[in-house]
Amino acid sequence: MTESNNRPPAPNGNPGQGGGANRNKRRRPRGGQNRGPRNPNTQGQNPAAPQQAQNNGPRPQDPTRKKNNNRRRNNNRNRRTGQGPRLTPLERAQKQYLLLLERQIQKRKKFYEFFYRADLNQLRKIEDQFYAATNELRAFPDTLPEDVRKEFDLWNNGMKHDYSYALNHELELETTPPSSEGNFEDPHYLPSQKEADFSNDTEESVGTIEDYRQLKGIEADS
Repeated sequence: MTESNNRPPAPNGNPGQGGGANRNKRRRPRGGQNRGPRNPNTQGQNPAAPQQAQNNGPRPQDPTRKKNNNRRRNNNRNRRTGQGPRLTPLERAQKQYLLLLERQIQKRKKFYEFFYRADLNQLRKIEDQFYAATNELRAFPDTLPEDVRKEFDLWNNGMKHDYSYALNHELELETTPPSSEGNFEDPHYLPSQKEADFSNDTEESVGTIEDYRQLKGIEADS
């Protein structure tokens, strides 16, 4: 027998091979694919990290988006401060007058809605609020300065006069005010009363109240 036949067989290998050979044999990767050599600098890192870092890099800014952001920031600043465009004295007077007018309309509407529905105390309170709003609206022009008052009157009462009735009936547009001196006819007399003559009628000018009671059969009060 040769020398190789005298060796004992390996525990998990072919006869004639030692157990250390199996320990040193590298195990193939699963799937039958060979892995390349590892880079010690990238060991323990995610392979997709460079791609993500590339995607998360700085992007080019849109100029329209920047303008929208500035506009939104300006609007928020104005909303926080509560300051809008500055108004002229006439514009402030117009704004205050319209607010008073709207308030007066609401009070008037409430007064007429609750006229037959509210009790006396509630109706009196609503009526006082309506008259107070009306008086405040009427007295508002008197609180304005003289220069603002003139402009306000032109704005509030600046509509042209309507002469449709005068033109249709051929009436004078400018008339003189009537005089308060002289004799004037009573406008309440009917045409028949104007034509009647009561100069000979003296019945109502003769006699006393006792004669009238005796004529009518009325007893005198005791």
